[in-house]
Amino acid sequence: MIAYPLVYAAQILPLSVARWIGFVQENHGDKKNHVPPTALIAVQVIHLMSGLANVLLFLYTRPNLLLFKDEGDSDQSEKLAPLYGGTGDTDSIEGRKRYY
Repeated sequence: MIAYPLVYAAQILPLSVARWIGFVQENHGDKKNHVPPTALIAVQVIHLMSGLANVLLFLYTRPNLLLFKDEGDSDQSEKLAPLYGGTGDTDSIEGRKRYY
């Protein structure tokens, strides 16, 4: 879970530094921003890719949340059985445990 704030900081920090440099130059009397346009474009691209980074983090940190089937799983109903109060066996209704 610590990856979320680290990735966010890595996305926001370059843009913040580039803008801060431009503001400092303007406050010191320069009427023109001396930050190279390629640097500004690069940090904007990093910032715009935040959605992709969030999706990759979500898939990496919570792979089973969207019910993706793992390679080693034989049946997904075995995972969901405690949620529905049984073992998946429909023959014996009396033998079911209730988990609520």
